[in-house]
Amino acid sequence: MIKTPAIEQKLQEIFGLSRLVIAENGDRIISEGAAWIAHDEADLVLAKTVEIREARDSYFPIFKQGRKLPEEGRVIEENSSFYSVDPEDGFAKFQICCANDSRRNYDNLTVKIDKKAKPFFERLSVNSTIDDNLILRVEAKSELSYNEKDVVEIHDLEFCISFPSMNHHKFEPEITDYSKKNGNFSKGAITIRSNVLQDRVFHSARHENEKIRNFYVPGEVLYQYNPEYFNVFNNPPEIQVNEKLYYQPCAICKRKSNHPECRCGH
Repeated sequence: MIKTPAIEQKLQEIFGLSRLVIAENGDRIISEGAAWIAHDEADLVLAKTVEIREARDSYFPIFKQGRKLPEEGRVIEENSSFYSVDPEDGFAKFQICCANDSRRNYDNLTVKIDKKAKPFFERLSVNSTIDDNLILRVEAKSELSYNEKDVVEIHDLEFCISFPSMNHHKFEPEITDYSKKNGNFSKGAITIRSNVLQDRVFHSARHENEKIRNFYVPGEVLYQYNPEYFNVFNNPPEIQVNEKLYYQPCAICKRKSNHPECRCGH
C-alpha cells in the first residue's frame, strides 16, 4: 500500500518531502518478516494473560502471559474447577477477561445451577482450549448435570512473537475491593457480578480459615446459612454487613430497604 500513489501523496502532505522515506522493499516487508520468523523458529506466545473473574473481583489465570501457542495440528488445554458462592438466581456467571490495564472483558458464560443449594456446594468445571487457529474455546458446565453448560469462542486473543530475551514474569491473581473503585459509569448502567470461585480457595480456606472462604459469599446470602458470622464479636467485613442490611426488611413494618412508605427509622 505504501507505493500506492494516492497514499504516498497523502503522506508527503502530512510529513513533507524531506522527512518521508519510502522503503524500497515496502511491497515485500511483511513476507520478508515472516521468512525471518520461520528461519529463527520463533514461537507465538500469549501477550496478555487470559483470566476468569471470580467473586469479589479476584482473578484466576487460565492461560498465562508468555504461554506458547499451539503449532499446526495441536491444541493446548487447561481444566479447572469452581464453586458457586451465590446460587440464589439459579445461574453461575463466568467472565472471561484479558489482563491488560483495564481488564478487558472477552465474553460471558452462564450455567444453570440449583438455586436451592448452599454457597460452595455446587461445583462447576471449566475446560479451556486454544487451537492452532488461535481460537480460545471455553466451556463451563455443572458437575451435577452435564446438560447444563455454556460455551464461548474468542477470536481476538492478544499474541506476540517470542524472543530469547523475553522475560515472562509470573502472573498472580489479585484481590481488589470493588466497593472502593471510582468507575465512570453512566446513569442506569449495569454490570455482571461474578459469583464463582476457583476451588484452590475453597480447599485451602476450608482447612485454614473459614472466614476467608465466607468472605466471597454475599452478605444477604450468607446470613441465611450462618447468621452467627455477623456477630459483632466476630468483626465481619463491612461490605458484607452492608449487603445483609440492604436486603434485610424493616424490623417493624417488614417493608424492603428504602421503601417510600417505611417511616419506622429502622
